[in-house]
Amino acid sequence: MGVGKAIKWILLLPLILAGLGIAYCEANKAYWDHRVRGLCKKDGGVTVFEQLEIAKVDYPTLKYSSFGAVIFLVKEDAKPSVHLSIEFNSKSLHRVFQDVIRFGQSIRRMLIPKKDSKLIANSF
Repeated sequence: MGVGKAIKWILLLPLILAGLGIAYCEANKAYWDHRVRGLCKKDGGVTVFEQLEIAKVDYPTLKYSSFGAVIFLVKEDAKPSVHLSIEFNSKSLHRVFQDVIRFGQSIRRMLIPKKDSKLIANSF
């Protein structure tokens, strides 16, 4: 093998390896995008177990965002007068080169006499 061919391969080898690495990453990304879309079709959305009506006298006890949406507090911070709390859930689906994590939320109604809670809606 001549010196010219050796220099050519030394210069081309990093480009070839970089191209293969990029192709692998893009194929892996496309695979996980497809899997996540499938999971969203299967499990996506919100399941409402019970609808609640909130009396007008309870409106001042609720917290609102700047857009006028109700903000649910986590169970530890929720006031007993509000009777609603939110829980955040996560489940790891794949942990090798990148993390694929499924996030969800549950809204619960706090039952004051029992210091227990009842599931109202779930998005997991």
